[in-house]
Amino acid sequence: MSSVHETAYPRFKPELTLQELNDIYTPSEDELTFALNNSRTIPACLALLVLMKTAQRLGYFVKLAEVPPPIIAHIAKCISSRITTRHGLCDYEQEGNRQRLLEIIRGYLDNQSIITPIALSYRSHCKLRKLSKSWRISSMSSLKN
Repeated sequence: MSSVHETAYPRFKPELTLQELNDIYTPSEDELTFALNNSRTIPACLALLVLMKTAQRLGYFVKLAEVPPPIIAHIAKCISSRITTRHGLCDYEQEGNRQRLLEIIRGYLDNQSIITPIALSYRSHCKLRKLSKSWRISSMSSLKN
């Protein structure tokens, strides 16, 4: 039988290993750059990254108060933040900043899922144009001979 955190409605695992924290909740360089560019303070940056990484894992947004402390501490360590508790983040969320952060994160995640297929499609389109052009050149030279 599947664990609750592995079902169609994923939840946080009760115990996370260091390997799981590193694999799942460590922000990439692009994510760190995005968070730093879209936040003015360290608490905002931390809140943005916590919401982003948990949404990527669970598929939905949670309240910061629901995020297990080890996840917050791990992400805080990644950005060298001294805020490592839910209390510091919950204050930020209660100030009415949650909706703004969610919109920013949705935009980022939507762009991440759209850019790759578009880039691949464009790349294949360019290859087809090159092949078509080389085919026309080769067929014209064969007609001259």
